[in-house]
Amino acid sequence: MAAVKAHLIVRYGVEAFDRAIVIREVIGWAITLLCILGFARITNILYKQSGPDQASG
Repeated sequence: MAAVKAHLIVRYGVEAFDRAIVIREVIGWAITLLCILGFARITNILYKQSGPDQASG
């Protein structure tokens, strides 16, 4: 994130702070979404491997 912010400041100057905030928010939401999808995928894989009869305990 710091590299993106530094690049925008060098390229666009002080006005880059607005863009940096937006880009940082978008990247943050994207990473959060990837984590949630990854967790759901891993949970699904583990559920299928254990079988529905063993999932209840």
